Amino acid sequence: MDNKNLIEKPTLSIAKKLFKSKNPSVKFNVSWKRKPTWNNNCYWSTVIFKSEGYKDLTMRLYSDIHETVIF
Repeated sequence: MDNKNLIEKPTLSIAKKLFKSKNPSVKFNVSWKRKPTWNNNCYWSTVIFKSEGYKDLTMRLYSDIHETVIF
């Protein structure tokens, strides 16, 4: 069964919101390393967070029928 219409496609805004909730005092920019692709009933993507004074951080953005998470 294809749930693609029920799942919110991840955006950079969502990635920013999730990252900001864990790092409220850090000013950063976010960009796609790999844009969202549909695979196994979920969206997968990779984002890069850049902030002055910190090493660039690459994280996965995952969205399925239950939640959207970043790790």
